[in-house]
Amino acid sequence: MSFFTRNSRLLIFFLASWGLVAPGNSVADLFYVATEGSDANPGTKASPWKTIQHAADQLSPGDTAFVRHGSYPEAVHVNVSGSLVAGPVRFRAYPGETPILDGSGLTPSPENTALFVISDQHDVVIDGFELRDYHSSSPAVVPMGIYVNGTSHHVEIRNNNIHDIRTSVGGSCDVDANGNAHGIAVYGDVAPASIHDVLIEGNDLHHLTLGCSESLVINGNVEQFIVRKNKVHDNDNIGLDFIGFEETSPDPAFDQARDGVVSDNHIYAIDSSTNPVYAGEKSAGGIYVDGGTRITIERNHIHDSNIGVEIASEHAGRSTSFVTVRNNFIYQNHIAGIAMGGYDTHRGSTENCKIINNTLYHNDSEQDGNGEFYIQFDTRNNLIKNN
Repeated sequence: MSFFTRNSRLLIFFLASWGLVAPGNSVADLFYVATEGSDANPGTKASPWKTIQHAADQLSPGDTAFVRHGSYPEAVHVNVSGSLVAGPVRFRAYPGETPILDGSGLTPSPENTALFVISDQHDVVIDGFELRDYHSSSPAVVPMGIYVNGTSHHVEIRNNNIHDIRTSVGGSCDVDANGNAHGIAVYGDVAPASIHDVLIEGNDLHHLTLGCSESLVINGNVEQFIVRKNKVHDNDNIGLDFIGFEETSPDPAFDQARDGVVSDNHIYAIDSSTNPVYAGEKSAGGIYVDGGTRITIERNHIHDSNIGVEIASEHAGRSTSFVTVRNNFIYQNHIAGIAMGGYDTHRGSTENCKIINNTLYHNDSEQDGNGEFYIQFDTRNNLIKNN
């Protein structure tokens, strides 16, 4: 797809989802879901459906499912897609109300790993839900709030409150039988087709117990993404992570998060010292690029975390590259404001990155000696200017 075609499609998708343009000439339908409804109903406002899953099986391109306030004990698989012509399928909170996907009575499994799953679907909007209380004690299961994978594209995740997603598996991150959880995860796990044109905006991710994983992660064959205006806080591992070279994609040539913008996020209280798998170590970054490339990190507000921003590669012979970190306000982080390079000599490199126009204040607050900038193993051809 050409640059012009892709970006024109993205513009139409966003404008349609905001109601600023009519998405094509087809007639979109509005459906309703309420706890007192029935899936045998027609899904009207007067006779709503009962489950979000029923809507996720029934919508057509351009349709919207408005979900009323209440608790829905569901793990929902989105089995429908929108289209460029008719518009996306939308799962939205009814105006002024907050529907809750409550996982407290559910048992996560490899088949039901997240409260919302979008796999191999496109032109999908999830907007305004509370997702909470999804727990696992099994190393074979990764509980998540929202999970996107496969060949999904043109996905918008907006204004969701995601909290108390957790793993209770202990152990070490150096062994396979460890625990992992995510608030939001986008995994590009096929190739050459990528996940692309993803917007993650205005979400609140907090009080997540993550094991060896991250609050919000984009991993593998994912490109053309925007992560902006989210609040990420009070979590026991990394805030935002953009990953390459973990063999998420079956083709190494595509195994790298790339071409993204990370802007205007507020990130604080990201601290791994309370995470049992880290045995008191403070090593969690507010924003971490681990093997990603061509990513701009700008105008973020990051404080009271272990590390403000880290751009590094954990994989020997691989690099985090062409990342621009600019105009961020980074203060009172425990270990360093900005860190770059591999954390030991068995890691990869940071190359061709720019760190410019950032404001850093009172980082290395624990006085470990790392300073505002912490430059580690194997950094090459990077620019640090006007901070």
